[in-house]
Amino acid sequence: MHLTNYSINKLSSQYTANEDANACQGHKWTLSKFMEYMQGIGVDTKALWKNFQSLVVKTMIACEAPIVKLCEENMSNRYNCYELFGVDVLLDDNLKPWLLEVNISPSLHSASPLDAHVKGPMVQTLFNMAQFHLPQRLAMQCRNCPPCYEPKLYSTNLTKKERSKHTKYAQMGNREDYLEAMLKDITGDDVRQLTRAEDEFVVKGRFEKIFPTSQSFKYLNFMEPRYYNRLFDAWETKYENNRKEGIALLQSLCAKKVHLKVASPNPFSESGQNMKHSEASIQPSTEGQSYPLEEILRQASITNEVPH
Repeated sequence: MHLTNYSINKLSSQYTANEDANACQGHKWTLSKFMEYMQGIGVDTKALWKNFQSLVVKTMIACEAPIVKLCEENMSNRYNCYELFGVDVLLDDNLKPWLLEVNISPSLHSASPLDAHVKGPMVQTLFNMAQFHLPQRLAMQCRNCPPCYEPKLYSTNLTKKERSKHTKYAQMGNREDYLEAMLKDITGDDVRQLTRAEDEFVVKGRFEKIFPTSQSFKYLNFMEPRYYNRLFDAWETKYENNRKEGIALLQSLCAKKVHLKVASPNPFSESGQNMKHSEASIQPSTEGQSYPLEEILRQASITNEVPH
């Protein structure tokens, strides 16, 4: 956390540098050492940390609607969209946090050992959590081989059953009506979303998930009703303190290939022609079978695209 611009402050004759990540001295401390110092002078750091978390969640809620809109318009699949925000917070003399600004491109430059200590592990964990899916490098003679990945994992198209479930639960006003019911009939799309979230969680390192949690439902009233927010509210409420059981459930569903049940758009429709390559030109059928190479090539010729 930095309260004012380091690039400017370091030029001051009164600036005191700190290159020791374990020291509480100078004008730049690590957040962990700051919290350790505050605890040492009698501050309830657990309450303070919860206030920080609440501020961050409320900040994200304030811009949630336009972010969702942009994702829907520009995101070809859910594995290529993530962002690191830098949240600047000021504490007043009553230890109330105030939002100064949010940086959409926080500096990752490491000008000191302290910077490297914080930013190096953070960037490593960030890339682990982003879960980039990089295709294998294929030799030229294998360019026409079948895809080396499972296209169904990238589908954002909902089956008729899934659309009906989304409509039903997104409109429910009572939380108790969906908490258990949503998880009684988990769809293929549900499994893909929950599995991706659990994959992210197990490599989170020192990141702390603050939304969604079993307690974050109190913020849902300040957001547009969305199916996935309620799905994860139900999931976290049931499995937050028993992730092994939740993961075991997902593993059993994946073993039955539930996660591979997807909708098949009509490649001849206007919507199908306008879809991204990963969503239309190699979209598999709902039966969970491998998609035939001939069909991949046929659809690719329709959309004037070449499978990678």
